Amino acid sequence: MNIRHETELDLNHIESTTYQAFENHPHHEPGAKPTEHLIVNRLREANALTLSLVCEEEEQLIGHIALSPVLIGGNESRWLGLGPVSVAPFYQGKGIGGALIREALSQVQSDLLQPDWTLH
Repeated sequence: MNIRHETELDLNHIESTTYQAFENHPHHEPGAKPTEHLIVNRLREANALTLSLVCEEEEQLIGHIALSPVLIGGNESRWLGLGPVSVAPFYQGKGIGGALIREALSQVQSDLLQPDWTLH
């Protein structure tokens, strides 16, 4: 398993993996199509992805995580929103999502946080 930053070559795979991860998810109405892949696309188009990591195994993309700035009343805060976290259905329940979250938090703590920021 390898976790790394996304590249341009990953974008279609991220969209596909995210769609599949949320297809038929119990939080969606029965028969509703997932929209989480659209959230990631819109954040990327708005240049609002602070961190976007992928997980691959045997050169196949199997997971993705996105972190983006939280706006409060239209103003930037010192918070980041985590999500969506997507794992290909076959790999769900095997710790991939947790590994992505731990790596994202590690990178945020070491690279992005200012000394007066707090991670909750």
